[in-house]
Amino acid sequence: MAETNGLSLWILCLILQLVLSSASTPTPCPKVVDHKYFNCSHHSLEEVPKGLPSTLEVIVLSHNRIRKLDDDSFQGLHNLVQIDVSYNSISKISTAAFNHLTKLETLILRKNQLHEAESAYRNKPILSFHPQDLNCDHKIPLYIWIVIGTGLILTIIITIAIVKKRYYIKYLYYVVRAHTKGYQPLDNEDNNYVYDAFVSHSSEDEKWVKDMREKLEKENGFKLCFHKRDFDIGKPIATNIIESIDASRHTICVITEAFLDSGWCKYELQFALSRLFKERKEVIILIFLQKIPDQLLTDQLKVHRLIRRFIKDNTYIEWPHNPDEELAFWEKLKDSLR
Repeated sequence: MAETNGLSLWILCLILQLVLSSASTPTPCPKVVDHKYFNCSHHSLEEVPKGLPSTLEVIVLSHNRIRKLDDDSFQGLHNLVQIDVSYNSISKISTAAFNHLTKLETLILRKNQLHEAESAYRNKPILSFHPQDLNCDHKIPLYIWIVIGTGLILTIIITIAIVKKRYYIKYLYYVVRAHTKGYQPLDNEDNNYVYDAFVSHSSEDEKWVKDMREKLEKENGFKLCFHKRDFDIGKPIATNIIESIDASRHTICVITEAFLDSGWCKYELQFALSRLFKERKEVIILIFLQKIPDQLLTDQLKVHRLIRRFIKDNTYIEWPHNPDEELAFWEKLKDSLR
């Protein structure tokens, strides 16, 4: 019984091997009956048959195992109008495969491994078909990577520049907008300023600023410009800032951590720095109420510290922790405003 089962299994394997072998082995094409039409599909062909009559106009070689089309694949078949090589395994087409086929109108390549050819050359003239332009491996050409990389680098550089210079860009925007609305800076060549100083400060430091106002205005006769008191109602804040800084001989910046957290305070500092660069005069007075860690300082304050090396030291004043030194502080501030 066991020998019978073994024999049956051996016969089954043999039959299966014969079937697979016959399916994968190329079979001869039928003889050419119609000298204009030839069909040799489903024959497991691995290349275009040779020796076909030159009178053929249509050749169908679909559902085979053709992997490439060489320069001589259709040699002598100069009357071909249509070629169907669909459902094969074509992954390479020679650059001169169709050069001599001047009458060729239709080339069917669907279901091969030339995936890009299916969309890139569909419904286009055969003369526009250039196999060397195909990207069968789906690799992005080097020049495209160069363009993408260059664009990415430029985008990063521009983004960094915009982030680092955002306050200055905002400043330029507000200046241009103010000028388009008819604003003109004061002519202060003869020191005809409206204010001795514009005071830039955080609302959290209002109490100290109020004491400063008492000291400078009521006790010493200086005229200061403050947001809440002197800004024109109805005007945009940015326009008020530009006009007030331009109308003031100096800009006093009361530096605290709250100041550094305020967007408008940093705008005001940037406006004042722009005026410093423009007029090349001592126009900014920094008053540090707190000891500010260097990592918290904005780029504008770091720039001003560099500038301070080349200008008078009286533009940089620290509020003393010792009450006995407060009198000297006020005298230095008054001296800076004169």
